[in-house]
Amino acid sequence: MRRNNLILCGVLAVFIGAVFFLMRNIPYGSFVQGFGPAFYPTVLLIALSVLLILFFIQTLRTPKEDKADDTLAFSYKNFWFLAVLLLLYAVSLRTIGFLINSYAFLLISMVYLKTTWRRSAVISLAVVGIIYIVFRIVLRVNLPSGILGVIGL
Repeated sequence: MRRNNLILCGVLAVFIGAVFFLMRNIPYGSFVQGFGPAFYPTVLLIALSVLLILFFIQTLRTPKEDKADDTLAFSYKNFWFLAVLLLLYAVSLRTIGFLINSYAFLLISMVYLKTTWRRSAVISLAVVGIIYIVFRIVLRVNLPSGILGVIGL
């Protein structure tokens, strides 16, 4: 597990560096003129970098384990179920809408991965609600309304 975490840290570090490199010509803006298009992605990349550093330190602090003690086994059944569920989510997003579709996707995937119904319902509602507030209300991004477009959501 430790080896996999170190590989993940390396891959994410390369990804963050590549995105920073690709964003070098996008204007950042200022407080006076207003923030430019690179401001929000830069804030997210800095936050991701801090979390990556913390994850790297935590990984280095964990003791090395035996290869026989690998408790996280890859499940093809889980992979294919979630892949099909994600494909259905993407295909039906415009028709059903973001709110209903995202809630159903999170709820079904969490219950399938052995989380209780109550916990899955609360977490799914909270995540969809936060995403809706951040993107629709704060950032004013139009999300697919689908069948809820009739009532103005």
